[in-house]
Amino acid sequence: HDRRAGPSDRLDADQRHLLVSNWTVLVVVAASTALLGLAVAVPIGAAISVVLFVRSNMRGLVRRVRLGDQHRSLKRRTPVAELLLRREGARIAVVDLEGALFFGTAGALRAALDRLSPQRDTAVLDLRQVSDIDATGLRTLLEAGEDWARAGKVLVCTEWTPQDPRRRAVEAMVANERTPGLVFMADTDEALEAAEDRLLAACGVLPEP
Repeated sequence: HDRRAGPSDRLDADQRHLLVSNWTVLVVVAASTALLGLAVAVPIGAAISVVLFVRSNMRGLVRRVRLGDQHRSLKRRTPVAELLLRREGARIAVVDLEGALFFGTAGALRAALDRLSPQRDTAVLDLRQVSDIDATGLRTLLEAGEDWARAGKVLVCTEWTPQDPRRRAVEAMVANERTPGLVFMADTDEALEAAEDRLLAACGVLPEP
């Protein structure tokens, strides 16, 4: 019978892929050492490692997009507010990211945000599964935040605590460049609740206490 792959199956597949990649580098370096010498083999191995790293991390950074008409915060709402969120909630998007945000994936994130922007007022980037970020990733977040703010929209990053070194790196760049637009909140549900409150206020419905 048909059985969907669970997390353990996916982990085993990732481990097998990593093992094959490591053995590939080892065999190539060993063969290059025997044929060409160590001085040539080392840069060859390094180049192959870089290629394998880029390939493994270029798999879709954007794992899922959830719209606010279907995915709500945990806050209880009045019937009027619930009806309005069902009707207008798609103006909010929660974007789940997974993997490394670096030069190989930053362009895909920027393109995804550009596609979302015309129909959304708020995008919440859930970064809990983002393993690493480089200078290109930092720049992409900052520029996207600027663009959204310029258009009167809100881009929120969540799930990195104030002590997280990745968040501190982004905020340091914001402070140095006085770049407006990018907002951090610790919790995705809190960010979604705040986005709902803004949407309800814009539609003339006062948020509940």
